Amino acid sequence: MASISVDPLSKVIVKSQSATIQKDRLDTSMICLQYRDDVHVTFADSSTVSADSLEIFVKKNEAKKIVFKSNVCMNRNNQKVRADVVKLFVEEKRCELRGHVLVEQMKEQENDVPLKTKCEHARLKWDSEEIELVGSEIHPVSTTIEFGGTLRVLRKNKKKKKA
Repeated sequence: MASISVDPLSKVIVKSQSATIQKDRLDTSMICLQYRDDVHVTFADSSTVSADSLEIFVKKNEAKKIVFKSNVCMNRNNQKVRADVVKLFVEEKRCELRGHVLVEQMKEQENDVPLKTKCEHARLKWDSEEIELVGSEIHPVSTTIEFGGTLRVLRKNKKKKKA
């Protein structure tokens, strides 16, 4: 039986110390919801995000862009992401992460590859789950991958010698 995937944006619960709702300055048909101080978000798929601030741009009852700023920490299943700024472009189905980006995946299922990647900037396409990582000369993309098992080269030969 095929599993039914939940649209994470079908329900968004936001908690924070303060909030402001106003029309966007550039597009008055767009509403901007701003949340500040200790922002915690839970999406319909149970993924969570915490940040110092959040802006959600809504037009015709649809989220168009979501921006998390400062100390952003995202958790989804066995994946964790940290960054200074995370922008979700809903219509384009893409995500941009900027500043001190850390992407971690832990091994929960047989096919999961435990890894930890650090970079300065990352772009994620939701449809293909393709991620582009960008570093710099000073801060290159750095990845640690844990391959399970032991190396066969290092195994001791247990064959008995013939006398």
